[in-house]
Amino acid sequence: WPHGFSDEGGNADSLCLLASLATSEGMWTTLFCGDAESDQLKEIIDEGELGDIDIYKVGHHGSKAALTESVVEVIRPEISLVSVGEGNRYGHPAAQTLSLLDSVGSHVFRTDEMGDVSCEFSNDGIRVTALG
Repeated sequence: WPHGFSDEGGNADSLCLLASLATSEGMWTTLFCGDAESDQLKEIIDEGELGDIDIYKVGHHGSKAALTESVVEVIRPEISLVSVGEGNRYGHPAAQTLSLLDSVGSHVFRTDEMGDVSCEFSNDGIRVTALG
């Protein structure tokens, strides 16, 4: 996603990738969405392409436009990764976005607090390691 450019290279044109990994114990799903925000995620949901996921790379550095209650209720990520610079001038991630992730029980890992984050999949689960 997207099917074509609509925002002349802006946030709405961010590449979204849903990756799945099958193991003997089940399926793991991860959503990478660059700077795509809740409007783009809603479009993907409306197309029937997105549901409950295991790992969500939070869009647009966790900005207030990254999520809405209706979107987070559909994707319900177990783990959320926020790629954001420490002390950035935009105030990312937004408290509202973090609250929405908390409301569905998502475990949030932030690069501004933890450095690089690594996720390792196994039959037993997903192991998240902070590298910084």
